[in-house]
Amino acid sequence: MKNGGGRNDYVPGQPFAAAEVNNAVAAVSNLAGGTRPVKSYIIGFALPEFTNNYFVTNPPNPLDRMAVAGGTGSAFFADNLATLNTTFNTIFTDILTQSGSAAAVALTSGSVIAGGRIYQGQFNSADWSGDLYAYNTNSTTGALTTVAWQAGLVLNGQNYNTGRKILTFKPSNSTGIPFRWPANPVSPTSTELDTAQVTALNTNISGTNDGAGANRLNFLRGQTGIAGFRSRLISVLGDLVNSAPAYVGAPSFNYSDTLESVSYNAFRTTHMARTPMIYVGANDGMLHGFDAATGQEKLAYVPSKVYPNLSKLTSPAYAHRYFVDGSPTVVDAFYSGAWRSMLVSSLGAGGQGLFALDVTSPSTFIEASASSIVKWEFSDNDMGYVMGQPSIVKLNNGVWAAVFSNGYNNSEADGSASTTGYASLYIVDIATGALIKKISTNTGSVATPNALATPTLIDIDGDGDVDYAYAGDLLGNMWKFDLCGAGGSGCSTNINNWGVAFGTTASPQPLFVARDTSNNPQPITSAVEVSRHFSGDGFLLYFGTGKYLESSDIATTTSQTFYSLWDQNVSPSTISGRGDLQEQTITTATTVSGKEYRRSSSNAVAWKAPVVTGGTKRGWFMDLPASGERIVSEPALYDNRILFTTLIPDSAVCGAGGTGWLMELDAVMGGALIGPTFDVDGDGDVDTDDNLGTANDYASGVKKSSIPSAVRLQKNPGNSTMLKPISLSKKNAATGNSLDVDLNSLPSSQRRSSWRQIFQ
Repeated sequence: MKNGGGRNDYVPGQPFAAAEVNNAVAAVSNLAGGTRPVKSYIIGFALPEFTNNYFVTNPPNPLDRMAVAGGTGSAFFADNLATLNTTFNTIFTDILTQSGSAAAVALTSGSVIAGGRIYQGQFNSADWSGDLYAYNTNSTTGALTTVAWQAGLVLNGQNYNTGRKILTFKPSNSTGIPFRWPANPVSPTSTELDTAQVTALNTNISGTNDGAGANRLNFLRGQTGIAGFRSRLISVLGDLVNSAPAYVGAPSFNYSDTLESVSYNAFRTTHMARTPMIYVGANDGMLHGFDAATGQEKLAYVPSKVYPNLSKLTSPAYAHRYFVDGSPTVVDAFYSGAWRSMLVSSLGAGGQGLFALDVTSPSTFIEASASSIVKWEFSDNDMGYVMGQPSIVKLNNGVWAAVFSNGYNNSEADGSASTTGYASLYIVDIATGALIKKISTNTGSVATPNALATPTLIDIDGDGDVDYAYAGDLLGNMWKFDLCGAGGSGCSTNINNWGVAFGTTASPQPLFVARDTSNNPQPITSAVEVSRHFSGDGFLLYFGTGKYLESSDIATTTSQTFYSLWDQNVSPSTISGRGDLQEQTITTATTVSGKEYRRSSSNAVAWKAPVVTGGTKRGWFMDLPASGERIVSEPALYDNRILFTTLIPDSAVCGAGGTGWLMELDAVMGGALIGPTFDVDGDGDVDTDDNLGTANDYASGVKKSSIPSAVRLQKNPGNSTMLKPISLSKKNAATGNSLDVDLNSLPSSQRRSSWRQIFQ
């Protein structure tokens, strides 16, 4: 609503005509409720001062009523070009959030067993509430049956004051404390919030200290009905958008009892009966830990990095933003003479930092244990927004560490901006959060900051220590990091010998640079899958290209590609370009029973000699045929089959987000598989009848009706099929994820053939 050409929309001292307001609200509501729903963003621009004053003194204002009717909650107000640009950026980010990719599902085990469940986060963009669903599965077929619980509903029944164990981090002494209002907020004790945190909670959305910090803290804890604060009619649980839930049951890692001085098997026996938990980040400012059996919240954590924006969550004028949006990793690690289950998570798009919790014993999740549960928080000037999962590994110097990428937009002007914009790999002590080593690629700039995707770490000799890490970046580089640094036999314990595998410290070189046919760099934003080359020499790397992080990415139509590279693990071993790779293509597209399928070529790969006499190829690639199609999630490798999903954003911002493909190819050659892949005829099994109309003509991909995220696989005990739960966003324009399951046939051995760790 604009004050146009000298016409005043409001007469001083008189309300806006009720009929006009009601008509406008009805019109917007009709758009929102039609067969093709439209969400309306309402902007008040350059309104006269008396109009703004009237809005303040006579709530609810008409523009907010229109925004509520249009499904966006509250109106925006702008007084000049700068605030109008800020408003549009906020709106475009909100639109991308609603049509963006959603988090993956978490599986209780590698197999569907009696009582097995699938856990999936969801969000509701109408009020930015969230939920975590626990789906029961059929113990014979693996099919989804009923909803066991919804965490949002369970959390509503937990008393905000006495029924929740919420912890936070006190930066001044680097310790965990209860998330409680200080007895004397002017002078907090060593186990209470810092004064800076008190000030942040006392500050309203306009930047004014209104002294309402205690009420805001209680709101964040779950208290409802506080006058002047935002309504939460559905759930006090915030939206779960990009955080993939992590399931933690009994200790289950395949560690040798000789890996450390204390038996891992004894640790496993001690904690065999601990409460199974599901951990997930939410945009209500917290990481949540739910009882996997009941959905009851047992633990929550508020990272210190989110405090500057926490007060915004309480405002009726709240516009969506991210808080704890990263995906937690939970791995059993050893330090200080004992095994522990360590959780490490980034904030994702919610902030530039990571945190670590000791989640070994859910029975000890009480406020009095805050200092022992909360281990550390970490940030660095060269860090941006870390979107992927950290890894927790043992290094060749015997130290257990968290390893992660530098994240996106590290040169953002936030008071701690990078002065280089370089992409880097971080290695941090799991016990203390101290930086062990930062390995820079020396690529990027302040104007165009570079970022590594989630690194994949491998142990090549089976001694339990990580030796190499692989990660792509925004410039299309695929980097290999040498964490062994061997100067002869064995690996070096000297961290100064670790670094980028090729080139020099001053001028590091990537293994490969992904470029399209026009020589444009192809960004790599997802993790690489790694396996041994079938010849026994070196490793095969599988990854896709594409980016879907910013609003401008929606309209990107440059060609993207899926690659398989052979790192021969000799020096030099870099790959010069596409000429060293065999091309595979999508040869046909067909529709069967209303579903679209693809079939790919099966071109032979003349692997570099001596594997094939006279051969020159170091891998294969497949360009994605659809305009705007890209890959933004990691692939999955099982028994010489590589599975991955693609994403095709909806060109209309009011659409349901987009579509994508689930692809399945021969991992060695990159071509079509010789046997059946998908349940094409819909009879519940996968056999030779599931062809594309011609005998032995089997699909290489199936189209999904909405955006699929990373493949998650579960074994079906009833037969030799494999379930592939795919987390999807925006089948419904107002809600987040929905669950889709495909039946697929895998070889009878069904063994995993890569190093990538399954955290779920």
